[in-house]
Amino acid sequence: MTSRLALSALAILGSAVTADAQTTSAWAFQCPSAGTSLETSVGSSIRFRGQSSEGGAVCLTAQGSRFLGLFPTTDGFYRAAGDRLNRLVSGGLDLRDVRPVTFQYFGINNFQDSISINERWTAADGGRVATAAGSFSTVRVERQFEVVGSSWRYTQNVWLDRDTNMPVRVEFQHVNPLWPATHQDWTAVEIQHRHLAGR
Repeated sequence: MTSRLALSALAILGSAVTADAQTTSAWAFQCPSAGTSLETSVGSSIRFRGQSSEGGAVCLTAQGSRFLGLFPTTDGFYRAAGDRLNRLVSGGLDLRDVRPVTFQYFGINNFQDSISINERWTAADGGRVATAAGSFSTVRVERQFEVVGSSWRYTQNVWLDRDTNMPVRVEFQHVNPLWPATHQDWTAVEIQHRHLAGR
């Protein structure tokens, strides 16, 4: 009798663990609430104003429309694959089985030369991330960027809080020793949640 009760308890526990795993592996991006703001460890800030009329994972910020609240939608990557990237992160993902989005497009470098660019985007469970703003269960979005035929390439990882979709950590890994000043690693130091009255 005792052994049967023990087996039943184990079966129930196993089902609960499986259900929890299925829950935590599912994710879909939605823009943070309007009025939510973020201060970073490098002194920059992001203020969210809700979802853009472009839909998907494009958020309105004080700095303009941003994919995932971070990446300007005026950049070449978004013109080349914005629809596919929106489907990747806002259509509902099983983080255990993500099909990366890869694409190529043309751009202009600092010398006004035409260049060919390869990008690859994917997402995965990001684990827990501890910052000055708190400890967060996260999703990690990875962007790989490469200028074809050169050593100019990097990987950018963004950790998003599962509950609010706020970015809480950004990290760059460069192959080329030189990179733009805008490519800075940072973590969240303060997050404020409030709604904009009348908006």
